[in-house]
Amino acid sequence: MEELINSTVEFLFLKHGVIAIPIFSTLVVILFKAVSYRGEFDSDAIKSMFNIGLELATAGIFVLLTNISFSVASSIGGQPDEITDMVYRNLFLHGTKILIYLVIVLTFSLGIKFFAWKKIVDSARNQTTTTMKNTWGTIIIIDFVGIVLLALSIIFAGGNV
Repeated sequence: MEELINSTVEFLFLKHGVIAIPIFSTLVVILFKAVSYRGEFDSDAIKSMFNIGLELATAGIFVLLTNISFSVASSIGGQPDEITDMVYRNLFLHGTKILIYLVIVLTFSLGIKFFAWKKIVDSARNQTTTTMKNTWGTIIIIDFVGIVLLALSIIFAGGNV
């Protein structure tokens, strides 16, 4: 039984982590949103629970930040007094990856702002309000892009394809 668990964990998270970790993260975020929801489960509530693409893309930032801290710790190798050029090179490369990823996530969030929100003009009250386009197509596209960005952060961190 222990061997089966070890081989499953190795297959899912070590060999195919780029696929398994985003799917696992998606399921966990949806589960947490569903458990913490206090209202009535109607169509709009279910759609908002499944609208997690930006949260997944943001989680990729934490994947990269965690990776840089582990990379620096392993580069130093227990001798914090000796910081070599290799450590600075690793910091520069990881910092560049994080900066590229941040620009991609920022572009994604701006795309959500411009394409996934609609303005409603109430001429009787002379008011303009903005609401999310709460359609399944929009939600699926945002979630798919969020999952792809999380997988990209895992690849940037050195994960297996």
